[in-house]
Amino acid sequence: MIRLAFTLILLFAAVLPAAAQSNVTPQLKTTLEENTAIPGQPLIYRVSLLVPTWMPTPPIFPNIEVPNVMVRLPSRASGPTSETVDGETWSGVTRSYRLYPLVPGRFQIPAGTIKVVFADPKTREPIETEVATETFEIIGALPDGTDDLVPFLAANKITLDRQIEGDPASLQPGSSLKVTTKATISGAPPMVLPPLADSTDYGGVAVYPDEPVIEEKEDRGLLSGTRVEALTIVAESAGDYTIPEFSLSWYNLKTGKTETAQVAPIQLSVTGSTPTATSEVPDLNLRSVLIITGSFVFFIGVLFILARWLAPKLTGAIIQRWNDYKASENYAYLHLKRQIRQRNLHETYRAGSEWRTRINKLDPGLDWTIYEAALIELGKERYGTNQSDDTGAAKISWKQLASAVRNLRQDRLTRLRIHRQNNLPSLNPSSLDA
Repeated sequence: MIRLAFTLILLFAAVLPAAAQSNVTPQLKTTLEENTAIPGQPLIYRVSLLVPTWMPTPPIFPNIEVPNVMVRLPSRASGPTSETVDGETWSGVTRSYRLYPLVPGRFQIPAGTIKVVFADPKTREPIETEVATETFEIIGALPDGTDDLVPFLAANKITLDRQIEGDPASLQPGSSLKVTTKATISGAPPMVLPPLADSTDYGGVAVYPDEPVIEEKEDRGLLSGTRVEALTIVAESAGDYTIPEFSLSWYNLKTGKTETAQVAPIQLSVTGSTPTATSEVPDLNLRSVLIITGSFVFFIGVLFILARWLAPKLTGAIIQRWNDYKASENYAYLHLKRQIRQRNLHETYRAGSEWRTRINKLDPGLDWTIYEAALIELGKERYGTNQSDDTGAAKISWKQLASAVRNLRQDRLTRLRIHRQNNLPSLNPSSLDA
């Protein structure tokens, strides 16, 4: 009887922690400040994830991809947070998304899954779980009186500028000039700007457009940027031609009125006679043609044979060398250093694990105690109850981790050098037989 009671007590003690662990669930809170915005303007969507202890590794948030909706993560999009839940302080992470409807309409933002690991309140063992966000809708709506704006543009300010390289009033057939049109937008992403240059040929002049260049900037959540398009115009025959004006009508977010930015037309004057292509082709006899043709065919054949013989070997050797380097300990070490410099905690965990695996295959005798302690302290600073990414303690923890990595690498190189010295062959092997 006593033995049966003792067995039941052991079973109850084993089951109790598992039951307590299974009842712990992270809390997820989402907020959408507004669900309607003018096309090109952001809607702020925040996701807050809370756990009763801390997260030893950062959560993996979902990516949001919806047609005609631009999604941006602002600088420092993720940050620590804490709240009081049932009288206890829960810690966690908040992530902010900026959602830009680019055209009028309704857009369904799909549900996503957040992968999270946190410490069990009782056992401190890591618990892995997933938390799902809900589907929601955002709307891109046009302001009143802007239905005739095609395409619709809304911004704080839009300006147009046109620069000309060359003299449009004194062109001759065969000469060229370059026209560069630049649109500057503030308060909206530059990707909403339409094409700026007309690439139509105008009879006596040919137009060759360059690829557009789009540059975007962000200042405290305010997007701005430029779109630059260049045309090379080549005169072909005498005459007067006009590159028409270009204009953009847009809705001013500050004044609530429609405004227009434009650049003036360009008058081209081409004078002089059009050159005619006349050239004498030298007579070629049959023997010369056969010699030239045979030499060309032979040369092409030699190149083809060399290419078929050398290309696979050269390509294979390059790929193999690159793959060998990516699989090396040195590559993993440099990748880890880069993640530490960028203070990317999630990637630092992954890069550190890969580097440790590669080193242990070569030298399993290294002491990782200081490195592990630095990682634990950094995780507590970032995801603990009183965490902050800007505290002096967090900066010290990053420095301690960097120092631990450097010291481990130095120990590894020192041990490797000693091993090589101890295994050098004798300088005078014949002396061993004397």
